Amino acid sequence: MTSLLLVLPVPDGSGGTVRERRPLHLVAIVGLVLYLLALMAGAVIETPQLARESGSFVVHVGAFGLSQLFVFLLAPRWRDRLLWLVLLFLFGGLIEAVQHFLPWRSATAIDLLYNGIGLTLGFLGCLVLERFARWRGWLPFSQVRSCS
Repeated sequence: MTSLLLVLPVPDGSGGTVRERRPLHLVAIVGLVLYLLALMAGAVIETPQLARESGSFVVHVGAFGLSQLFVFLLAPRWRDRLLWLVLLFLFGGLIEAVQHFLPWRSATAIDLLYNGIGLTLGFLGCLVLERFARWRGWLPFSQVRSCS
């Protein structure tokens, strides 16, 4: 799967495609891995005061919503983005399962719901940003990066 993310087919103008390496994808992959490791580390340490005061909703929605930024950088196609959406939701479930076994943390279904809301809002927000960038001409209208 990593090779699919690092090497993208790009139209060559004659009806064929050329495989092109994009260094931004490597940076995005490393960023996503580090981000997910930070989420997992944050799930096992004691809840910070800020998280308790701001509420679980803000923390979960913000953390999982931001992960969609990495997904939109990595995955050019709808199918890949939806796969990442499901994988990140399952990752949120894994975090809740781990928290169930930690005496200083608790696993709740509402946190999993908040993760899903965050993923959905992040997905929609990135979609709007991508459409805006295409409209402004900041992104090319190629078949490779097309969401429709």
